[in-house]
Amino acid sequence: MKFMRLCILAALAASLSGCVLNEQTFNANRSTLRQRPDVQARGLSSCESKIKYAHIEFKRRAATFIRADLQDLPQTLCRRMLNGYLSGRMQYSDFKALTTGQKFTPGMIQVLRTK
Repeated sequence: MKFMRLCILAALAASLSGCVLNEQTFNANRSTLRQRPDVQARGLSSCESKIKYAHIEFKRRAATFIRADLQDLPQTLCRRMLNGYLSGRMQYSDFKALTTGQKFTPGMIQVLRTK
């Protein structure tokens, strides 16, 4: 459970590039996380903290891509990432691109633009 939570936080924060997760685990953890609002809340809180202190260039790019104000970025980005993951709209390839190279793929941008 700790490993899953670490990987979810990495996806949400898009800041931990060393999290190795395979596609099968990525997809299987979705149903577990849906049933754990406490883990979701902790993940959102951690994500918001990490985004708040992320590099300004990353925050500017993210705010532009998801059409959000820079001041609202931590809450908006983290909530949309969590919703995209839980709904199944976030694909493993998009997750890997964001967490390993902080690259916003077209699929990830679409997920993050969905309110």
